[in-house]
Amino acid sequence: MRGSFPLRYALFTLVLAVFTYLYGLDSRFAPKNGDEYPYMHIVRMTADSGNWLPLQSQMDGIKNTKPPLIFWQGIASTGWTSDWSLANLRWPSVLYTGLTAFCLFLAVRRFSGKTQTGFLAALIWLSFFASYRYGRPFLTDPPEVFWLSLPFLALLYWGKSAFESKFFFPVLAGICFGLALFAKSFAYIAPASLALGLYYWHWRKWNLPQTLIHDLYKLVFIVVLALGIFALWFVLDPQPEAVWREFVLGENAAKFAARTSHYLLDLVRGGDSIWMLLITTLANAGLLTFVLITTLIQCWHERRFLSAAEVLLLLLIATFFLVFSLPSQRSGRYLLPVMPAFAALIALHWERLPLWSFRIALLLQAILFSALIWVGSELQRSVLIGDASEWVYSYEHWILMIVSLCFVILGLIKKEAKVSGHRIRLDVFLEHKHLVNSFFYIKEEDFIGL
Repeated sequence: MRGSFPLRYALFTLVLAVFTYLYGLDSRFAPKNGDEYPYMHIVRMTADSGNWLPLQSQMDGIKNTKPPLIFWQGIASTGWTSDWSLANLRWPSVLYTGLTAFCLFLAVRRFSGKTQTGFLAALIWLSFFASYRYGRPFLTDPPEVFWLSLPFLALLYWGKSAFESKFFFPVLAGICFGLALFAKSFAYIAPASLALGLYYWHWRKWNLPQTLIHDLYKLVFIVVLALGIFALWFVLDPQPEAVWREFVLGENAAKFAARTSHYLLDLVRGGDSIWMLLITTLANAGLLTFVLITTLIQCWHERRFLSAAEVLLLLLIATFFLVFSLPSQRSGRYLLPVMPAFAALIALHWERLPLWSFRIALLLQAILFSALIWVGSELQRSVLIGDASEWVYSYEHWILMIVSLCFVILGLIKKEAKVSGHRIRLDVFLEHKHLVNSFFYIKEEDFIGL
């Protein structure tokens, strides 16, 4: 059984989290993500044109593949590219990630009644590998996750008053969903509105007539408002036909085309199967995957005794999974908006989770740290690198790596569940930091050339 999570550990781990997400933000040693490079290119080309729209690119077929919000964000954060740096492009992503964690903390603290549980939920979400991988780079995912999550977290925070709200919450939800669509894709209105509809239905104790009478107009208003905000792209862009061709047809409708031979066959086999979607969604938790799996198993065993908040979180997860099972192109990345819900569930069940799941996470982390230390030392000593100085790490790097490994080993050898439960949080955050330093190398010229 897991012990409690004292507030002092939460505050200490929060400091580690902030350090981890800000460390090396402008460094060449950062997680690579292929989407970041064309996005940077579009920002620079569009800024050089002197206009917000239409989006500009010299890459074939890569221009209107995403709504303009992320590119406007990049233009603004770099002062129309006058202050061009990775840090200026990326800091809004870190801000969005931090705001998501903060809102998750507020919501979980409110409905659980425990400040420690709120802290734990936020820190668990930050410790997910997918949160770090997609939450720092210049990508569409950070604003998408924040704006999609905010209405659902608001429902959990305000409870009855939000559900009964006839104006304020529908306006809030419509604006938030609209900004999410304007950052990523209009397709997200489907799972978001369906999940919200199920929330209302559950609130009415599964009474469909009452839901239709009291809540249907709210849902319609939210959807119309969200799509209206997204439609501004077509209104403002001087080339709406290009947006329709490249984004709607090319980027979205194409995801329903059979990837191999047949849609139904793709559904159950191959790299785009529903099983692969399930695996990659769970794998978004990184080294906490087994902790997440045991949490879901526990939720199933306790399904008759789950709180209303837990039911709502599970409805959100199930809805997104169902909707994104429909396109033939399936990826766990599309389900990043449900990761805060996963984190909340883990935090709520923290004290009752089995010890073995945490020990697996620690063991995997010990293996990873050992591998990173070995790879880093070999790279630093290698004579095969053109400029060996690029692989000379500071003394602080090696100290932190060794200290981190020692914490992991300590967590493995400790018999008390309480200590082991505390250590896992610390180790996960430190793991992210060293992935930045040792595992992902970006050549400086790759960035400068964009």
